[in-house]
Amino acid sequence: MLRPRIWRDSFGLGITDNLCLVCIEQRLGRAMTIGDVITFPSVEGYPMSDTLHARLFPSKKRRRAATKKTKQLASKTGEAGVQ
Repeated sequence: MLRPRIWRDSFGLGITDNLCLVCIEQRLGRAMTIGDVITFPSVEGYPMSDTLHARLFPSKKRRRAATKKTKQLASKTGEAGVQ
């Protein structure tokens, strides 16, 4: 589950609403990170998808690339950091 400040406050969604990973990232304007979730989504008997696992537990190389991209976006928008 995404943090309530994101799901409810930023997206304006309720408890019964659903979004796919791509839609969440489009609304965030960035890749989802471990800091965006409060619990790990799971369905009994099914493993976490490779895509979601890669977002929540990125390799060092991916973390560096994401940090670089975040800094580039911040400099283009004039923000100190992207929330």
